[in-house]
Amino acid sequence: MKKILLITIITLSYFVTFAQGSKTLSLYSFEEEAGVYASISSLGTALTPSDWDDGVTDLTPICFEFTYNQVVYTEFSVNTNGTVNLGSQISQATNDLESTNYTNLLAPLWDDLKFHDSGSSDGIFYNLEGIEGNKILTVEFLNVGRYDNAGISVGVVSFQVKLVQQDNLIHFIYGDLTQTSDWSFASTTSIGLNAEGTAQTEFVSVTPDNINGATASSETENDAILPETLALIESGTTYIFTPPAETNEYDIAISNINSPVSGFLSIADSVKISIENLGNEITEGLEVYEIAGFVHKNYFAQKH
Repeated sequence: MKKILLITIITLSYFVTFAQGSKTLSLYSFEEEAGVYASISSLGTALTPSDWDDGVTDLTPICFEFTYNQVVYTEFSVNTNGTVNLGSQISQATNDLESTNYTNLLAPLWDDLKFHDSGSSDGIFYNLEGIEGNKILTVEFLNVGRYDNAGISVGVVSFQVKLVQQDNLIHFIYGDLTQTSDWSFASTTSIGLNAEGTAQTEFVSVTPDNINGATASSETENDAILPETLALIESGTTYIFTPPAETNEYDIAISNINSPVSGFLSIADSVKISIENLGNEITEGLEVYEIAGFVHKNYFAQKH
């Protein structure tokens, strides 16, 4: 259990609040499951990007309200380089989940990609299924390869992103990725999520591991997944991202207040408040306010 020691010099009275606003993406849980890959190309609607290399599709309705990182989204676009963008149109070949310029991305396979036949026998598809309250949007990258120095697509693969209305789950589902072994030796890929934060871009970065199972980190970005690692991801492998459950409970508790014996504070008196953080957030959003017209002389917070 983490503790915060707040020391404040005040004239008479005060109160403390804890605002839990950012760093939510770091609270998403991650798990890997085995499954079966099923293309939606015969059922879904085709999307045409602005270009089949470094292009992006128009904004398209999700057809339900999808909450991601405490923000509600109703539209998405697809970047041919392997990302689904929530609420924006972003086309970026350089994978960087920590980027402050390219955010709110779902990245099942972010790399410098290009569609092999420019959408003639492959492409981008989406499909909506289910009833209200339990709808699922599936977005598929069908037969997309790695851009090489000759300007062509090599090593075509398929993968999907699913947005699940119930509980706002995100699924990454992979088809046969063995052909990624044909990608250039210089190819490096990112898998994960990112979002705008108050001070910096928040992210969840996945590291595949066919022996011990994939892991995810919100502290260390893995933007160098090699083709030989991708090729070992079995068809049907599903990465699931689950947001934290909503709660109205406060994230902190004041465990002790030491005040002067007299019970009255002078301008030179100090009060020590020990706050136990019962949740995952620490000092972010911690604020001390004046009330009844009384002002603070100073305050600071320390982690313990």
